[in-house]
Amino acid sequence: MEKFFTQKFVLNYNFVLRIRILAYCFDLTKQNLQKNYLLLKMTLVKGVRCSVNTEKISV
Repeated sequence: MEKFFTQKFVLNYNFVLRIRILAYCFDLTKQNLQKNYLLLKMTLVKGVRCSVNTEKISV
């Protein structure tokens, strides 16, 4: 019973950690998008493909 509980706890902990990491990465992306929103807008207006611009943002 104790062993089962420990395994379950470890699984839950890993899951929570994974969600936190995802949330952190998403937060960074959001901040980057806000910073580069004008750049993105200008690029879209010029008709340059969006994928090229996302590569610039991620650097």
